[in-house]
Amino acid sequence: MRALGIDGGGTRTRAVYLEDGVALRTLVGEATNPLSVGLDVAIGRVLALAQDASDGSAIDAIGIGIAGVGASESARESILDAVREAFPKARVILTTDVVAALAGAFDGGAGILVVGGTGSVAIGYSGERCVRVGGWGRRLGDAGSGFDLFRRAARCVLAAEDGIEDAIVSGLPGQHVVAGEVQTLRDAIVAALALERARDLVAIFARDPRPDELLLAVDVLARLAEDGDALCRSLLHVQADALAALALAVQAKLRAELAPLPVATAGGLLLGASILREHFDARLAAHAVSVVTPKHRPEVGAALLACAAADDPHGTLLAAARAL
Repeated sequence: MRALGIDGGGTRTRAVYLEDGVALRTLVGEATNPLSVGLDVAIGRVLALAQDASDGSAIDAIGIGIAGVGASESARESILDAVREAFPKARVILTTDVVAALAGAFDGGAGILVVGGTGSVAIGYSGERCVRVGGWGRRLGDAGSGFDLFRRAARCVLAAEDGIEDAIVSGLPGQHVVAGEVQTLRDAIVAALALERARDLVAIFARDPRPDELLLAVDVLARLAEDGDALCRSLLHVQADALAALALAVQAKLRAELAPLPVATAGGLLLGASILREHFDARLAAHAVSVVTPKHRPEVGAALLACAAADDPHGTLLAAARAL
């Protein structure tokens, strides 16, 4: 069977072409979350990646997991219609990026996936039932995400510029923000984002950071934390605590059915910041929860969902996820 899998997020999108379960081509494109880039742009990027990944091959199944489609049924239907029109002979399924990632991480089996990327969310599957925690977007939640990390860092920098020493600004329990502690972070962010002054951060957040700005800021924080900067380490620990709390909340919702489930992770923040990942793993280990390596990437999980029969593990997972 020839299949495509697409995993679309708020920062980038990945596509894979498989023949009989073997990945032969992978591509990386731009963000496709319709809530952040717009529906028309999202559709155009999904179609372009699908065409490039298929490279003229006849496709039997296409699985797509995209952030944002769970919040907009009209966007979901529009993307489905466009892909089905472009690939009329293929079976096409569309779900959220987290369901695709969960399917890939545990190959259709039971487990919990925690996503710490542009946004944050956790989803768990018991083998019969799916539950989800978080994923409310940057206005209402996304604690533990790259956006929240950048926002907290920016608040620290701007508070120090104003001469305010207030732990509430950074959200760090028991810590105060003073200019001396923030100077390294301030200078590094200003340089990385090519700003004239720290107060230019206000304009960035007035329109929301672009994906490239978010990546640069997160990279700065991770690098400074690795170099021993106490404030950056604390900021990353706050995010790790938030992500661990998501995993434990899913465990609690499924506890009546199973013993503690293994946890896998996805998203650039969790995968790219070792200080955060170490703290995250330690928090879960304290609750006897193991953190495991995903079996497949999210785009492969999307393809497996599209290829699945209704009664096999991936098909059962897809049915359970539709009840979320």
